[in-house]
Amino acid sequence: MQIAVEVLDKTSDSPALLQIRVTDRNDDSAVTAFCLSSNNSRPSPTDSCFGDAQAWTRSIGPAWRVWARDAAGNVSAGATDSPCSQEAKALAAASSLPTVCMMTDEGEIVFELESAKAPESANNFMNYVFDGFYADTVFHRILSNFVVQGGGFMVRNGNRVQKTPADGLRDPIALEKTSETGLSNLAGTLAMARSSDANSATSQFFINVVDNSSRLDAEGSSAPGLGYAVFGRVIRGMGTAVDLLRNAQVANNGAGEVSSPTRDIFIRWASLMK
Repeated sequence: MQIAVEVLDKTSDSPALLQIRVTDRNDDSAVTAFCLSSNNSRPSPTDSCFGDAQAWTRSIGPAWRVWARDAAGNVSAGATDSPCSQEAKALAAASSLPTVCMMTDEGEIVFELESAKAPESANNFMNYVFDGFYADTVFHRILSNFVVQGGGFMVRNGNRVQKTPADGLRDPIALEKTSETGLSNLAGTLAMARSSDANSATSQFFINVVDNSSRLDAEGSSAPGLGYAVFGRVIRGMGTAVDLLRNAQVANNGAGEVSSPTRDIFIRWASLMK
């Protein structure tokens, strides 16, 4: 008994959910139930995870596996596939750069990372992705004509709180100036967020939703000589998920800036594709 698993594109009504198609490779009608789990251990035939449908719509992360059970109670070997859409896989295959797909409550976003031009920032982001750090964090700062920012806050007891080293936060990294990398804070680019300390960036990132080169590049007017490190760009989701994010309803963040989303918008997971 062998099974094949295919991850389909997100559903139109629930963009944070993916549909999984599971089929019997031998097409011998031996399969009577399927199990979807994030556990890598083969389930028992009586495990409650087994269901009788050959397709599910589920919110899945980068770590999951599917098993099949036949009428005699035999359980197949586990099968898996990338949780990223077919379009994301094609874009990753065509890119010469490392790529990451991220599933948000507003849909899938795919990034390619400038690992050669901005290695410290790109590798820092990839390490957080590999650690699963971004799962269930929220976008906490949204300015529709500026940036969409996330990667550092989670929801605990109904409140948004910053992640700490106890939650997997790594040490800050050094600023990679755009004047040295040759990259720029153009619309659709991915950059590191930081405090007034140039070398304070950790996990938080932002997506430029407009051309912010004059404001955020090194030698820019808002931070002369410093700027904000660009390390990648959006190659899927700019006109869909990112547009939905940038147009989310916001309120005063408590510091005089109307940028705090009025509802929690989660990053469900992020997966390094290559």
